[in-house]
Amino acid sequence: MDQRFAEEAPIAEANRLRVVTHTLLGPRYPPTVADQLMPGIRNMRDSSTYQAILVEGRVEGLAEGRLEEARALLLTLGQRRFGPPDQRTRETVRAMTDLARLHALAERLFDAASWDELLATR
Repeated sequence: MDQRFAEEAPIAEANRLRVVTHTLLGPRYPPTVADQLMPGIRNMRDSSTYQAILVEGRVEGLAEGRLEEARALLLTLGQRRFGPPDQRTRETVRAMTDLARLHALAERLFDAASWDELLATR
């Protein structure tokens, strides 16, 4: 495959095809198999496609990390205020994907009298 890319496409296009092919192999095959099928991919770290994938992954990872931390902090501080959350409360907090809402709930934490009152806040 790599030989065809090199022979039949301009250098920039061949590099892009290598990165895209390796990326598409990832969900179906373990990394060792994908690396065997595309041995030159490790040299592609400087390609714009590879760099774009890295940046997107970092942005998504940071966003998910911020959500996880906000959820954990809300549950920890809420437990100190209201006692241990029940299963429904934990599931409700863990299902939240709006960071601004989680922050708003944290700000209201010491104004509410219970988990139910806190989570009923809009």
